Amino acid sequence: MGVSGCGKSTLSARLAETHGWPFLEADDFHSEANVAKMSSGTPLTDDDRVSWIEDISDAVRRREEPVIVLACSALTPMVQNRLSEIPRQILFLHMNTKNVDMQARLSERDHFMPPDLLDSQYDALSVPQDAIDVDANLPLAEMVGVVNDALRLHIPPPLHPETLESRGS
Repeated sequence: MGVSGCGKSTLSARLAETHGWPFLEADDFHSEANVAKMSSGTPLTDDDRVSWIEDISDAVRRREEPVIVLACSALTPMVQNRLSEIPRQILFLHMNTKNVDMQARLSERDHFMPPDLLDSQYDALSVPQDAIDVDANLPLAEMVGVVNDALRLHIPPPLHPETLESRGS
């Protein structure tokens, strides 16, 4: 979880690839109206997010795999609560951007989310107390190692593959 451009999709895709887990990208579930709204520089409200988070929740519920990696901003308590209602163990990984030049990152990428909306994302961001903090300024392999260490503490051993023993990659 975290603001646009923090690296949640990159980290999530690498975790999924490393461990053979399915990966879902929350951006793929946005309606055309939501994408148009953000593209025009208007931040989403929780009302705008309702159908989006319901579609994501439905997709996760349909998956049979014991572990699923979801890259999702999950900025607001409403979204976090909806995700927590899914009958699965949910772990929030917060991509902490305090040491990252986010304006520079956003200006370098081709995405519907314009850099102008960054402040509104930080305004909406509410990090759950039990979220696992990941420094978004670390190299990707180090982020994977941090997450693997945290997963060893939170996921029962039968659910995570032996590859958790090898950090990063």
